[in-house]
This record gives sequence, structure tokens and C-alpha cells, in this order.
Amino acid sequence: MVDPPTEYRRKRRDSEEETVRWRPWALALIAACIAASVPVTSTAHAETTRSFPETGFAITDSHFLDFFDARGGVATFGYPISREFTFLGFPVQMFQRAVMQRFPDGHVQLLNLLDDDLFPYTRVNGATFPAEDPDLVRTAPAVGSPGYASSVLHWIADTAPDTWQGIPVGFHRTFTSTIPLRSAFPAGAANPALIAGFALEVWGLPTSRPAFDPHNHEVVYQRFQRGILQYDASCGCTRGILLADYFKDILLGQNLPPDLLEAARGSRFFGQYDPSRPGWIARPDQLPATDLTRAFEPVATPVVAREEQNGKPLQTGSAPPPDVRARSIAVVDEASGALLYGRDPHLRLAPASLTKIFTALVALQKGQLSQRITARFDPHQLTDSTLMGIRPGETYTLEDLLYGLMLPSGNDAALAIANGIAGSEERFVALMNDQAAALGLADTHFVNPHGLDAPGHYASAYDLAVAARYAMTHYPVFRQLANARSWTVHGTRSFTVFNLNRFLWSYPGADGVKIGYTEAAGHTIVASATRNGHRVYVVLLDCQDIVDDSVPLFNWVFSTFTWPGDAPHS
Repeated sequence: MVDPPTEYRRKRRDSEEETVRWRPWALALIAACIAASVPVTSTAHAETTRSFPETGFAITDSHFLDFFDARGGVATFGYPISREFTFLGFPVQMFQRAVMQRFPDGHVQLLNLLDDDLFPYTRVNGATFPAEDPDLVRTAPAVGSPGYASSVLHWIADTAPDTWQGIPVGFHRTFTSTIPLRSAFPAGAANPALIAGFALEVWGLPTSRPAFDPHNHEVVYQRFQRGILQYDASCGCTRGILLADYFKDILLGQNLPPDLLEAARGSRFFGQYDPSRPGWIARPDQLPATDLTRAFEPVATPVVAREEQNGKPLQTGSAPPPDVRARSIAVVDEASGALLYGRDPHLRLAPASLTKIFTALVALQKGQLSQRITARFDPHQLTDSTLMGIRPGETYTLEDLLYGLMLPSGNDAALAIANGIAGSEERFVALMNDQAAALGLADTHFVNPHGLDAPGHYASAYDLAVAARYAMTHYPVFRQLANARSWTVHGTRSFTVFNLNRFLWSYPGADGVKIGYTEAAGHTIVASATRNGHRVYVVLLDCQDIVDDSVPLFNWVFSTFTWPGDAPHS
């Protein structure tokens, strides 16, 4: 379908036709030639509202729900992160990766989020995305030209390669496999020829060539009209950046990483969400025909158990889960967020140093890696605990302190980060609890940034899996921290820190995340491993052995579950 970006650049006139100025290359894509003639298949939903406890929001409009299901669900769009609200004249709903908009005739399209007026930013949380390349855009086949449908497909295949500079980036494969046939054609009679058109509805045309992140050649990006694909060599996986999450934070004016905060301050969208003003808009003259009332207030709805979940792996093997010695267990799929197995997953227990997942997450949001921090803490607080090895009064970068936090599980690093970022341990812990609340975690509360036993300091296995999943999917730096084996610190003194997580050396595909131990908590671990592009999290609280108890669960998941698009296990 064709997308009218100028609908978002000026007020509507008397008729929709008067306002639409089509970009000559913009979304008349294959959707104009093929998919426009095929409406989204309406699905007969037993429910009129679908709730998502992962974020606290629901899809309540049947048009949005039909489009969500027909285009791949959670795996394509992520979870809803808003209610339905009016944005520049259109009813919209925000998801983690995209913003849906509904037109007067009921049809749904995706907002071109990367348009210059909306999200023109290329530096986000230490990552550098490629900018739009006008020279590349001009090479796209002209809409309406002879053989356009075929030529644009070939152009996309040439522009979005699966292999680039010898690296298996998988951009074309990811593009073409975005939407499973069973999602687009739930009633059967699938037409694979239309899938490329539907994928174009989601991504739009490529608008850049593949490009390394200039600061991390483990990561390759490619920009499209509506999203950015990222290849990460550390997991061998390709996925979309959660851009709409960042756009929501711009509207809220909070939780932005420093580089995006600096760039977005001048945007007309920045900090507009204001519950004290009519329409909940801080500067209504800048957002005509917009009503943000309660847009980002979670919906208090009960958790609805669903056997079928879009993007959720299906258990195709018959083996029961292994008997693992742990007081609480949560096994979570990264792509769908589905809880694949749990034993008392919501039980509130002492998490020990798994706390530091939140410490790192808040530090990455509020600080800058190059920021120099002079360590302030009382060494007497840390008797008989794991340490990075720094001393009060020494100065190190936040990046060094984060490696000291995550690898040797330095409680001294945790206090130095808390005091350096927030000015005090108390204020930093408040930010940690704010982050837990923002993620909708009901069974988590912190009283310190390191995880030493304390009354009122607890988390659940499920909450820790959700937090790890959020950190690993939102922050490339966090993935590096979770997977690093060692790091050489350069500050007041230079020395090397080593990762204490034995699981990283013990399981093929292991890539994180954090271990812990205290007398009250016992052994704890948030483990992650990736196989065939699918990352799974195993969280064990109060277990006997972090390796012996987590490995059987990973083996069980990877041998008995099948992900959408994978061949079933024989």
C-alpha cells in the first residue's frame, strides 16, 4: 500500500486527496502492484481485546488486531506499548518496532517512522545507524514502469544482500521471511508470490547500503523506510531495531540514552506527553489533531493464558522438562517473549548479583560509556564480597566500570556507578525500581545496586528473564558485556578483569548473561544461548550448580521446540 508521509507534515485539508503527495518511489512498491489488490485477511477472533501482560497494553481495535495477526504478530511488530490514540489526525497504536495507523476506510498501514520529521536520528545509545542514501534511492525502479513488480524485487535482492563483505548478514532472507504464510493466509490457499508485497508493507524499500557500526564491526546495519535491520555477529542473528520504543520515549521525554536525548531535545515531539494539560499535550500548537490522553498508561487487564501466540515456538517433541534442582525456574524465548517453561516463576526471592542486570541497564540509559567516574564507596560495606578491585578516589570510565560490574561481579563497581551516575546510592536504586516498573515487573524491588542480601530486596525468575531480554535486545553494549570473557581496564591503574560465568565456556552458543551467589540467595543465574538464530533465556534462582542445572534445560528447549519457519524436529 502507498504511504502518504506528508499527512504527518501539515494539517489535513477538506479531503484526503488534497493532502496526499506521494513520494515517487515511496510505498508504491510491490504493494501497489500486487498486495494492494489483496486486503488483509480478516480473522474471526474469539476475543475482541487481546491483552499483553508483557507490557501492560492491549489491542482493542479489530482493524489493528487483524493487521497484527496477518503480518506476523509479536515477531514482526513486538508488543504493544501504547493504547490507541489520535496522532496528527489518525488513530494509531504503537508497538515496539512500528506504529500502526488506521485510515477512514478502516485499512491499516505503518507509519514511515524514519521520515525526517519523525525519527531522523542515526546515533542511538552508542550505536550508529546508516543515514538515508539519496543516490541509492534514485536507483530504485520507477513506479509504473514496465515490469515494475519483477524489477523492484530484483532491485531489493541486489540492494539488501544475504552476504556482504563475506559476512552472512541475512538481510534479504530476513526481509522475505518476515511474514509467515500461515499469518498472511490463515484460511489456507496461501499465495507465496504475495508475501514479498506484504513484507514491503512492513519494511518499505531499502534506503541505505549495509554498513558496519563504525565503533563495533561485530554489528552491520541496513536502513529501510520503516525500520533498521541489524546483524549481530556475537549471536549470528539478524533482527529489527525496536525503533518505536525510542520514539515513545521521545514523546515521554524520559529514559533516553544520552546521545539520543541530546539530538531529540529540539524535536516537536520531545516531552509532549503531559497528563496535567488538556489532551495530555505539553505544546498542542506543535501537534495539531493529536490527543495523547492516557496513551501510555498501562491497561489494568487480567493475564489471559493463550495456547497460541504469534511467533511463539511450538513444542513438537514429547520429552518432559528435565528435573532441575532449583527453587524457581523461568525459560523464556527471546523473539516472542513466551514463557516456555516455569516452576514458580513469579516467586519473589533474593536474586544476589543478578541485580546487576538492572544496575547496568540504568547506567547505559543514564550515562555515557566515555564518562569518567571517580569511585566513591565505603570498602567496609563490601567485606567478603566479589570485587572489581578498584579503590575509593580512583578514576575510571563508565565502560570500564560496567565490565568490572558484569564480569567479576564487582560490588565496588556497582557502588561507584551508582554514586557516579545518580549522585547517591539511594537515588540510583530509585532509578532501578523505576526501570522495573516501566517494564511492568510486579515481583521485583531493589534496595541496593549490587545484590547483597537485604530485607525488601527481591526479584522473580520471570521478571529477571524479561529484564535480560529487554537489555539484550535494546542495548548492543549490554550484549557485549554479557558475553565478554575478559576486559582490560585503563584508568588510575590498568589491569584485566575476567568473567566468572562458567556457563559461557560450558555450552555451545552460550552468550550471557549474569551469575550470582549469596548465602540467602544460593546460586543464581540468568543464562542465554543462541542456536539457529533463536535465543533462549534460562533463569534459575537458588539452584545447586549454574552449569549442571541450566544445560539440561537448554538441551530440552532446543530439541523439543520448533520456531516459526523452522523445519519440525524429526
